[in-house]
Amino acid sequence: MTRILDRYIIEELGPPFAIGVGVFTFFLVIDRIYQLTDLVMALFAGPLSCVGGSLAIYDPDQDPERAGAAQIVAFVRNVLVRPTISP
Repeated sequence: MTRILDRYIIEELGPPFAIGVGVFTFFLVIDRIYQLTDLVMALFAGPLSCVGGSLAIYDPDQDPERAGAAQIVAFVRNVLVRPTISP
């Protein structure tokens, strides 16, 4: 009897709980998304801004000295600790 009752309780409460967790997580992350958007807009909005952007996959076999890896890590570290650019 308790197994059937438990199943029905989970079926009734599971989806609203999952939606609530998803919405809560979205509101926690949205501030960081705005910060990253401001950073990208600042990079592409100036008079000396770059004309295009590129996305690549890092291949460690092509970089035996790991110089490219150090640049990627430094860039990501700067992006994650940079305060918001918007006024």
